[in-house]
Amino acid sequence: MDNLINLINENNLKIDKFNINNYFNDNNYQMASSLKALMISNDIVLSFLKEENELSSGDYTLRLYALLQALFVSIDSLYQIAYSLTKSKKFININQNENLRILKYIRNDVVGHPSNRVVSDDYAYCILDENSVNKESFKYHIYNKNKKEEKDVNINQLIISFYEESNNLLNDLFIIKENLGVNEFITSEITYVANNTIELDEETHDKVLELVDMLEDIDDVQNVYHNLSE
Repeated sequence: MDNLINLINENNLKIDKFNINNYFNDNNYQMASSLKALMISNDIVLSFLKEENELSSGDYTLRLYALLQALFVSIDSLYQIAYSLTKSKKFININQNENLRILKYIRNDVVGHPSNRVVSDDYAYCILDENSVNKESFKYHIYNKNKKEEKDVNINQLIISFYEESNNLLNDLFIIKENLGVNEFITSEITYVANNTIELDEETHDKVLELVDMLEDIDDVQNVYHNLSE
């Protein structure tokens, strides 16, 4: 437990180094809101870890929902910080980062879309075993066609994995912000580029981008390519 608390305290110190007030003063609300969300999420995780007596299964489930959602919000906030500093959507690729992808997957199973999960080319249905929920672990079942799978989640390990990843990312992002003095970055990757692009009316354009966002949210999808003009 001490190691876990130390990781969260280290995370708070790394967030403080960015000095959120500077971003408010510069009207950079993307950075300010992301840093604030990380702070609030850390408070929620610390609250989850506090010793409490006589909690019911409903109390533990409520705290579990808050914990998973807080960590999910933190992932999104890290992504926004990275994008704000680097202008690259590839600096943090959630679906290609194992620790973040596993956390996202569990959150979507339990909190996000338990009654309507899209997995590969099929739907899955997730049911939390609320009687199994405690501070250390919980179980849930995934039903897919005629197959049933049980997931046993170690909460402490889930939290530790996230904060180790978060602390490393914040280190890298702070170096970019503070020491390199670089505002624009050139990134390289292997990707598919359309030979021809198409233009759509504004309404259809927005609908296609919504579809792309939905596809990218599927856990088994790593990248989505299209030929829509920007």
